[in-house]
Amino acid sequence: MAPIGWDRLGTRPKRERLHDESEPLSDGLLLALFLVLFWQKQAQDASRRANS
Repeated sequence: MAPIGWDRLGTRPKRERLHDESEPLSDGLLLALFLVLFWQKQAQDASRRANS
């Protein structure tokens, strides 16, 4: 499993790093990363609509 880098406060994931780039990410990790990015985009879009 690849470690996740955290922001300075240690509360939010900052980036995902792979130590061995030749090893592919598992399907579960890819799905989790996709969902996190999708939900962040949805939240940003909703926030922009609420503020305009």
